[in-house]
Amino acid sequence: MKTFKNIGMKFNIFCSMWLVLSYSCMNKDNFPELSPITITAVHPESVLPGETIVIEGSGFKTARTTVVIFPGNLLGKVIEASPTQLKVEVPRKQDVKGAIQVRTGGDNYASSPQEFNILPYPEPQLNAMSIMQGPVGTPVVAEGNYLSEALEASDLASDIRKTKVLVGGVEAQVERVSFTSVWFRIPEGLEDGLVPVTIVRDGKSSAPINFLVDPRFLFEDDFERVPMDNWATANPPIGIDRNWSIVSGQWKISDFEGNGVLENTTGTNITLVNRSVKTQIDANNDFVVSGWVYAKSTVSSGWVGIAFHVQDDKNHYALRISGNGNLQLVRIVNGSAGVAGLNSTAYQSRLPGQNFYHLEVTATAPYTFTVRVSDINGQEIYSGSHVDANSNFNGGYAGFYATSGLGGYYNDFKIESTTPGD
Repeated sequence: MKTFKNIGMKFNIFCSMWLVLSYSCMNKDNFPELSPITITAVHPESVLPGETIVIEGSGFKTARTTVVIFPGNLLGKVIEASPTQLKVEVPRKQDVKGAIQVRTGGDNYASSPQEFNILPYPEPQLNAMSIMQGPVGTPVVAEGNYLSEALEASDLASDIRKTKVLVGGVEAQVERVSFTSVWFRIPEGLEDGLVPVTIVRDGKSSAPINFLVDPRFLFEDDFERVPMDNWATANPPIGIDRNWSIVSGQWKISDFEGNGVLENTTGTNITLVNRSVKTQIDANNDFVVSGWVYAKSTVSSGWVGIAFHVQDDKNHYALRISGNGNLQLVRIVNGSAGVAGLNSTAYQSRLPGQNFYHLEVTATAPYTFTVRVSDINGQEIYSGSHVDANSNFNGGYAGFYATSGLGGYYNDFKIESTTPGD
C-alpha cells in the first residue's frame, strides 16, 4: 500500500510540475508581452475638426487594435497604422486642447509630450446646393463643411437652432442639419429673381451662393453623382437623392459614356418619383414634365418612359416607348395599362431601342396632354395633343417609369410650370 501511495504522490507531483511548465510555456508563446508604446511627435499640432494628423513613435499595432484618444475622451479614427506611425482623423469636435493618448491594450499606452489643439470651427463652407432655382417653398439641400456641430443628420431642435439659413436676408425653415448638409425650404414672400443664400453658425457666415426664385421652374436633376455599386430599393434612396422616392423596383446612379445617369433593372411597373412638387392642374397651375429615356431592350415587351400624376406604382399616367419603337400614352389603373389617346407603331423606324429619346408632356387643362418626342439630335419625331376620356387622375407626383424588358437609363428630369399663379 505504501508503495502505491508513494508512486501516486510522485505521479501527482510530476503532473503538477508538468502543468505548471506547460502553462508557463503556453503563456510565454501565446501571450507575449506587449511592446511599450512611445510617442515622439504629433504633426501638425493644431488642426481643424475632421482633419488628419500623423503620430510618430514606436510600439503601435494595426489600425483595428490601436486606439487613439483625444482630450475629453474623444476617439480618433485610425486610417493607417505601422509600428512607428499612425495616420488619424481628428474628431469633429471644436476647441479641444490637451495631450493625445495611444493605447494598444491593457495598461500599454503613452501620451503625447506636447499639447495638441483642435481649433474652433471656421466659417461655414457652403459649396453647393441640390437645386439652384425654383419657386418659394422649394426644398433644398445645402452641402459643404462646418455647417453644423451635429456630426450625423439630426432633426433635433437643439441641433437645428444652432444653424440658420438666410435666403435674400429672410430666415428659412431648417428641417435637418449635419456637419456637411443642411435641409431647408425657400421661404415665402421673396420676389422673383436671384437671391443670396448664406449659412450662419456660431455667428459666422458662409460665402453666399445665389438661388433663382422662379415660379415657372419646379425641379431639375441631371444625376451627375458618384456611380453606385449596389441597387437602391428602399427610401430614402441613399446615393440617388433624398428628393427622390422609390415607388417600386431597383434603381441606382450609373456611368453612361462618362455621364451620370439613373438606371433601373427589369420588373413590372417600376417607378421612381420626385417628392418635391406635384403635377397638379387647377385654375392657377399647369406643368411640363420632361426627361431622357433609353430602353436596354429592343423588343416590344420592354417599356421605358416618364410617369406623372403618380398615385402609387399601380395608378398613374405614363408616356412610354417600347424597345422596338412603339409609342404610347397610357393610364395605369390598378396595375393594368390602358391607352389614354396615343398608341402608335408608325415611328418604329425612328425609335429603335438602345438609344436616348427626349419625352415631354405638357398639361394646361385637366386630363388633356400635349406630347412631344425627339431624338438625341433634337429632331422632333412626334407631337400631338390627347385627352383621357376616362378622366382618371389629376394631381400626383412625377418621375421615371419602366415595365418588363431589361430596364433602362434616364437623365435630365425636369418639372416646370408655364403659367404660374400669383
